[in-house]
Amino acid sequence: MARPRKPTHLHVVSGAAAKHPDRMREREAEPVTDDDIRGIEAPDYLDDELAAIWREVAGMLHARVASNPDMIALEALVRLVARMRTGEMSAADYARLQGYLGEFGMTPASRSKVSQGKKAVEKKGFAALKGAG
Repeated sequence: MARPRKPTHLHVVSGAAAKHPDRMREREAEPVTDDDIRGIEAPDYLDDELAAIWREVAGMLHARVASNPDMIALEALVRLVARMRTGEMSAADYARLQGYLGEFGMTPASRSKVSQGKKAVEKKGFAALKGAG
């Protein structure tokens, strides 16, 4: 199975858009969402337990990973997390949970696909002396 397409804004964050602008030209017509799902309250029809899981999961999301159109997918993830915690999870449910966690960037492998930019490296030893001269 092919790897899912990386969201456009993650290309910008990782620096891939600047390195390869020709790859981004085909994505210029994509809709841009400025809303962030982390600040959206849980839907009213969710019970208290699911609303608490919604707040927990939404609080773990990275900025601009999910937006308003992703609320249904987040709700599915919340319901799967609740099912996991009660121990009523089938193998198919577990596979779906892994998929949703990956889509929302909540696994170590999915987080490693997005870099936060290069950190300034402090020079030590002779390298620091060489730059001081």
